Amino acid sequence: INKAEENLQQGVEKVKEMKNDAIEKLQKDLAKAKRWARRAEEQRDQLEEVLAGKKAVVEQEEAAQAHKAQVTEVVKEELMEEEIKKQEAQEVAEEEKKKKEARFEMLEAQVKQAKDALKAVKAVAEEVAESD
Repeated sequence: INKAEENLQQGVEKVKEMKNDAIEKLQKDLAKAKRWARRAEEQRDQLEEVLAGKKAVVEQEEAAQAHKAQVTEVVKEELMEEEIKKQEAQEVAEEEKKKKEARFEMLEAQVKQAKDALKAVKAVAEEVAESD
């Protein structure tokens, strides 16, 4: 009976030791898992910061592109307005040129008429002078 009690006691001691070893191993594994979880959280936080920074850069680039597009549109409008003004000025200049050419032609015709009239007067004057 003593032997059986001693074997039983040794078995109980062995089971307690195994239980304590298992608890100790589980505690170490838990501590390790917590360290890994903390590192993973830190990495996630770092990645979130990097992502936030990249998002800010993208937003800045998008804003710059939008501004550039806006400026381009304004410049195009101004160029179109200038082109229209230039075209209108050319049309006015062409119209003025036509008017001046018409006036010049009219004056040339008047000069020709005046010369013809002068020739006729000279011819009449010569005839009168010859008849005297």
